[in-house]
Amino acid sequence: MMKTMVLVCAVTTLFSAGSLAQNGQGRGHDNQKSTIAVTVDGLTCANGQGTIPALTWSFGVNAPVSSTGGGGGTSKATLSDVNITRRADGCTPVLFEDVVTGKRINKVTIVQQDAQKDDVFTVTLQDVIIFNFAKICIADSGTGTKTCWDLQNARTF
Repeated sequence: MMKTMVLVCAVTTLFSAGSLAQNGQGRGHDNQKSTIAVTVDGLTCANGQGTIPALTWSFGVNAPVSSTGGGGGTSKATLSDVNITRRADGCTPVLFEDVVTGKRINKVTIVQQDAQKDDVFTVTLQDVIIFNFAKICIADSGTGTKTCWDLQNARTF
């Protein structure tokens, strides 16, 4: 029973730490916004820097464990895909083309900073392929209307 309790506490702590890092919280700045910058090696587009702002990002890991026996986990951890949500801009067509052509990107770095511009979380990926470009949404701030295209299901909503 004690092993199970410790495992549950450890898993809960990991999930909490992951969500705190993802949201830029947990460092005494609970009501302030964080920023996310994604740097893509070789990206040349309208902003000319190869660094694009993101609204959100997420990823996960799953490490199955056995509740029987005397050892640790029974299989290797598996990582989920990294998902980035961003606004459409001059880089969008370039990134879309990278999906269509299957271009390999040498390195992508995601840096999340808190409101004081302190780095909260940094992830560096190498040999990256962008394989999903799911939705494009355009909002008209004058009328308040939003039109989205779901590229996976070929529908407008």
